Amino acid sequence: MKLKKFILPLLLAIVVSCQNDAYDTGDGSLSNMRVDFVEAKTNSLSTITSVVTDDDESLSLYEPISTSWATVPDTIYRALLYYNKISSNTNTYLAQAIAISQVPVFSIAEKKAPNQEILMDPVNFISIWKSKSGKYINLDLYLKVGNLDDDASLQTLGMFFDGVSISSEGEKKVTLLLYHDQNGMPEYYSSEVYASIPVDGIPQELSQGDIVEVIINTYDGLISKTIEL
Repeated sequence: MKLKKFILPLLLAIVVSCQNDAYDTGDGSLSNMRVDFVEAKTNSLSTITSVVTDDDESLSLYEPISTSWATVPDTIYRALLYYNKISSNTNTYLAQAIAISQVPVFSIAEKKAPNQEILMDPVNFISIWKSKSGKYINLDLYLKVGNLDDDASLQTLGMFFDGVSISSEGEKKVTLLLYHDQNGMPEYYSSEVYASIPVDGIPQELSQGDIVEVIINTYDGLISKTIEL
């Protein structure tokens, strides 16, 4: 299986997707609901049948899921899953889906020239963290929109590789730049967006202890956030 990534020609950027597909739990109770970033796997019919959480836990779905965005068979999609964890007769656990939304995965581009300017319209930064599995660096951002019902996918996010430095101890620090094109949209309200950086997609061979620096332009200016692998 392959991980589904979002690529726009030339920019190698991702389009933000805020689409959400909801599911009835059958009992109306959300008291045991969990929320996890997952790799969602489709079968030969493009139906999601199992997931692997960022805690590296594999779960089969109690009922398979069909969505408007998971359309390629035998593919892994990055997603945010709201679910109840239930036990089965075989002493294993299943996920009973309540809702699922697609999480964009950055395809990291390299600059065409060292002095290439990267469009970095401001965003509101909330948080950054590494998944327990070590496969992803996750971002939580707010993009500004003109109306509460505006589609944030009219804006474009991307990630550019901006070089690597090596310390005297031999540890690497890779710098990434968050590309953002506001696309002329008015900036009155905030729309939350999650996105993931695949560590194996960074164009450098990295080891435990190396550093990934992500530079983000916010409404308060440029900020630098670092994650140790």
